[in-house]
Amino acid sequence: MSKPFEDYYVKLAGERAAVSWLESKGFTIAKWETRTPGSADIEAKSGKHLLVQVRTAVQPEDPPSLTSEDEEGIISRAAKIDAEAWEARVQLDANLQLQGKIKWRKLFPPETSQA
Repeated sequence: MSKPFEDYYVKLAGERAAVSWLESKGFTIAKWETRTPGSADIEAKSGKHLLVQVRTAVQPEDPPSLTSEDEEGIISRAAKIDAEAWEARVQLDANLQLQGKIKWRKLFPPETSQA
């Protein structure tokens, strides 16, 4: 299997894990672009409106953090649709199964950053 092909399935499995978690918490998935996993946002709605960017890795690697540019981009996109911006970091095993818990982090604009 080629590296880009492997990356596609890893990213898709990570997004599926995040979507499953959101749905288990009562969220409806309003938008999820599966053609470009890892670069697309997941939009979820319940009492809250979330825009989630998922980062995924297979053990022993750690999911990469969002870059400052990625954070600014998702925060900006979330603001345009009156949503909260979130990062989800997903760790998978070699069989692309979720390992442990998804690490969630709410993203804030720089001027209101939470320390």
